[in-house]
Amino acid sequence: MTRGVPGVDAAWNKPAVSALKAAGEVFFAGYFSSDPTKNLTPALVHDLLAAKIEVVAVWEYSATAMRGGKAQGQRDASNAETQAKACGLDGIPVYFACDYDAPPGDQLAISGYLDGCASVLGDDRGRNIYGGYWPLSRAKAAGKARRLWGTAAWSGNEWATSGLIPDIMQGALVTVGGVQCDLDAGLSADFGQWPRPAKAATWQALVTDGTFSLEQAALDCHMLPSSVLRHTATHYGVYDAVISDYVNGLAAGTIDPGAPIPDRGKLWVRK
Repeated sequence: MTRGVPGVDAAWNKPAVSALKAAGEVFFAGYFSSDPTKNLTPALVHDLLAAKIEVVAVWEYSATAMRGGKAQGQRDASNAETQAKACGLDGIPVYFACDYDAPPGDQLAISGYLDGCASVLGDDRGRNIYGGYWPLSRAKAAGKARRLWGTAAWSGNEWATSGLIPDIMQGALVTVGGVQCDLDAGLSADFGQWPRPAKAATWQALVTDGTFSLEQAALDCHMLPSSVLRHTATHYGVYDAVISDYVNGLAAGTIDPGAPIPDRGKLWVRK
């Protein structure tokens, strides 16, 4: 089993949350589907989150649903969205299962299905696919998939040798609390888990619009005003005219620190 964030997935028979916690599982992957006895429930999600166990969601009712193309993807994504909201998981990415040995001739329908999912949930939440190496690698290469949840089934040795790393990799069967589950490993920082991981802060330009002060800009970016100015000067070499006039006014006491920066100035911030 590839090392990573440990988790399991299970359908109708689910381990007790206490057993998952005792086994050291960090996430539990459960289902949305047209079968209520298989699905995640609000009570289960509540108990998992209370135990600090993250949740991953996958839609599967028919193993070959993706053959239905865009219209089927739209129907399945709409149903998944309804169930996610009912469980308090509004905004969770959803994996959609391609749970069969899909040949190349099915790939156009699979792409259409993922297009349909994305039209309902958006690209980040809807273009996530579970299955074997070949349909997943083709979907990724075509730009139709964001996240991949790989299974060893129908995959030969490709996951180990191709260099394509899925976001989740499914492994062998494991027994947790007397219940047989599939062992999984989360292999990326954001493999679709809930609660959603914090986005990494990035350095970027902040263009002023006359509505916020230097102090407010710094507060919003969790920076000090002096740090904002230092990084702005370092990045751009010199202040632009708007920022220069504002900073000079602050230094001279002619501009109040709470006064908004005029528009069209540029700061360099981390947010």
